[in-house]
Amino acid sequence: MGIAYMSRCESLYCPHTINDNLVTTPTMRGRIILIDDDAEILAAIRSLLELEDYICETYSSALSYLRVQRTEPMDEFIPSCVLCDVKMPELGGLELQRRLAEHNDAPMLLMSGASGAQEVTAAFRAGAVDFLLKPIDIDVLLAAIATALEISCQRRRWRNRNTDLTARISTLTEGECQIARLLARGQSHRDIAEMLNLPLELVNAQRQQIMAKMGVKTLVELVRVIDDINLHLTAEGQPRRVWGTLHDVASQQAKQEEFQQLAHYDHLTHLPNRRLFLERLHQALADSARHHAWGALVFIDLDNFKHINDHFGHDVGDQLLQQVAQRLLSFVRGNDTVARLGGDEFVIIFKYLNTDHVQAVTYADQLGKKILNLLNPPYLIAGHAHQSTPSIGIAHFNGQTASLETVMKQADAAMYQAKERGRNCVCHFDTNLQEALTTREALAADLLAGLDSGQFHLHYQTQVNTDGKITGVEALVRWRHPEHGWIPPDELIPLAERSGLILPLTQWILETACQQLFEWSRIPALEPLNMAVNISTRQFYHPDFVDTVQDILKQCGANPQRLRLELTEDLLLTDIKNSFAKMTALKKSGISFVLDNFGTGYSSLSALRQLPLDGLKIAPDFVNNVLTSPGNSSLPIALISLMRSLGIEVMAEGIENQQQREFLTEQGCLTFQGYLFGYPTPIESLTLN
Repeated sequence: MGIAYMSRCESLYCPHTINDNLVTTPTMRGRIILIDDDAEILAAIRSLLELEDYICETYSSALSYLRVQRTEPMDEFIPSCVLCDVKMPELGGLELQRRLAEHNDAPMLLMSGASGAQEVTAAFRAGAVDFLLKPIDIDVLLAAIATALEISCQRRRWRNRNTDLTARISTLTEGECQIARLLARGQSHRDIAEMLNLPLELVNAQRQQIMAKMGVKTLVELVRVIDDINLHLTAEGQPRRVWGTLHDVASQQAKQEEFQQLAHYDHLTHLPNRRLFLERLHQALADSARHHAWGALVFIDLDNFKHINDHFGHDVGDQLLQQVAQRLLSFVRGNDTVARLGGDEFVIIFKYLNTDHVQAVTYADQLGKKILNLLNPPYLIAGHAHQSTPSIGIAHFNGQTASLETVMKQADAAMYQAKERGRNCVCHFDTNLQEALTTREALAADLLAGLDSGQFHLHYQTQVNTDGKITGVEALVRWRHPEHGWIPPDELIPLAERSGLILPLTQWILETACQQLFEWSRIPALEPLNMAVNISTRQFYHPDFVDTVQDILKQCGANPQRLRLELTEDLLLTDIKNSFAKMTALKKSGISFVLDNFGTGYSSLSALRQLPLDGLKIAPDFVNNVLTSPGNSSLPIALISLMRSLGIEVMAEGIENQQQREFLTEQGCLTFQGYLFGYPTPIESLTLN
C-alpha cells in the first residue's frame, strides 16, 4: 500500500503573504532544483525534501535543466537553490554553476561521492555556496539548504532594491539629475543656484520634486539614496547612470562583507560555518602534507543540550551555544579553527601538532581532555546554572593518509563512540571504529533498496493482562539484510534516522501494522486485539501526520479504536502545545496514546498530566530491578498508584520472570509485556490463542 505523506506544494505559492523583503511563511519554504543522473538518489532526496514541505523539481541532466531554466525563469517570489551532482555526462555541476552565474542568482549546492579535496576547492571557486559529500547526512543537507535559501532571499532583496532605485532615478529630468549630483557632493542650495545660474527658489522646488520622485522625506535620506546610485552627465550633457562612486564602492563593500558573513559564518555564534570549515580543513590537510606534520580534527557534541533547549527555551539554548563558542575560542591557538556545524555540534581543527605520530596523538589527547574540562563547568544564564557536558571524538591526519571526507567521518564516528561509552569523555578513531564505519555506510546505502525490495518485516510481541490473556501486540520492525542477516533494532533505527529514511520506514511500519489489524478484525476471536506502533519524532511532528494516520486507517479499513500509538517522553515534551493538538485530533477518531519507556527521559509528571494519555509503559530498567531493593521498587509502586488515580493504564515492559509479574500485580499493575510471555515473532509464527 503506497500511501505517501502529502506534500503541500499546491499551497506553497502565496504571493499575498510575501512582502518586498521576501519573508517566507511556514507554508512556503522554497524551491529546490535537484539534478543528478542517478535516478534512485534523485527520488530519495526529492521524497525527503517534499516531506519537509519544499517544492522540488528534478532533472536527470544539467543540460535539460538549462533548457527549461532559460525558457521558464524561476518565480521571483520564491527563494530557490540548486542541488547538483558534480560529475555527470555531458555537463557537470561545476560547469553548470559557471553558466548559471551569468543569468541566475539561485545559490548552488554541489554534491559528490568523491572525497578529493581538489573537488571541494573547485566547487567553492566556481561559486557554489556549499559542498556535500555522499552519502549525504540528512541534517547536514537540511542545514545547507536553509542557508542557501537565506542567501537566495538576500540576493534578491539587493537586486530588487537596486532595480527599484534605478527605476526611480530614470524618472528624473536632466535638470534634476544635475541638482541631484551636486547634492550628493555636499553642495548647498545657494551654491547649486550660483553654479547652475538658477533662482534659489527653483533649486528648492526641484529638490522637493526629486525627493518626491525618490520616495524620501528628508535631505539626509535623499543624499543616502544618491550615494547608492551616482548620477553624472555624459559628454553631450545627457544624464547618465553610473555605478561605482567612492560612496557606492563603500556601500558595495559593506554589502559584500554582509554576504560573506552570511555565507561563511554562523549567525548565532559568529564562528565559521560548515562551508568555511570545509575550506579550512582542506587547507589544513594540504599544509599537513607539505610540512609532513600531523594534525587533529575534533568533533564536539553537547550532551543533553536538547533537554535544556526543550525545557528552558530556545533563548537559553542559544545563549549556552554562544558561551560554548567563547570558551572554545579562548582555548585555541591563532592558526587553529573553531567552527559550528549546526545545532549543538562544534569542530576544531588543530594544525601542526607534531611530525611524530605518537607524540601528535598524545598531544591531541591532552587537548581533548582540556576541552572536556573547559566545557564541564556550568553555564550561568539569566541567573541560573545549566550543565551540558561534551562528547568528544578525535581523528588524526597528516594530509597523505586520508581524504577530507574520510577525516570527517572518522571524527564523527569517534564522537558517537564517546556517546556510547557514557558521554562526557574523549574517544580517538581507531581501526575497530573504521570497520564499524565502513559497515554502517554500506548499510545506509542498502536501507533504501531494502524498503523497495521487501527486506523489512514486522515482528509482534504479545501483551497480556493479569489472567495471562493476550490483549494486544506491539509491532517491531526487523531488517533481514541479504548479506548480513537480521540487523538488530538498536542499529537499524539510529541508521534510519541518520540517513534520513526514518520517515518512509516508520510510515511503512504503520501501514503494515494497520493492514494486519484489519485482517484480524475479520476474525471474531482476534478482533478485540490492540496494535501498538512506535512513532518517531520526525514522523509525529510532520505537518501532515494527523491526516496521514487517518488516511492509512481509512484505506486499510482498520478500526482506529484498536490502534495504540506509542510515543517517547522527549518526543512529547519537545512541543507540548503541538503534541496536545495532534493527540486530541487523533483521539477523536478513537486512537489511543501510550507513553513508552517512562523513566528514561527528563520529564516531570506535572508536564505529562497536560497531555491526553491513555496508557504508560514502565521502562524495562525499572522492571528488571524492581525486586533488588526497596529503593528500586518505590518508583514503580508510586507510579502505578498515581496513574490508576488518573485513570491511565500502566503496563510493565520487560517482564522476564514470574516473581516480577506477581510483585507488580500486587501493586495494581494490570498489563504486562516481556520475554516471560513471548519473544517478538513474525506473523506466521505468532500464537494468539
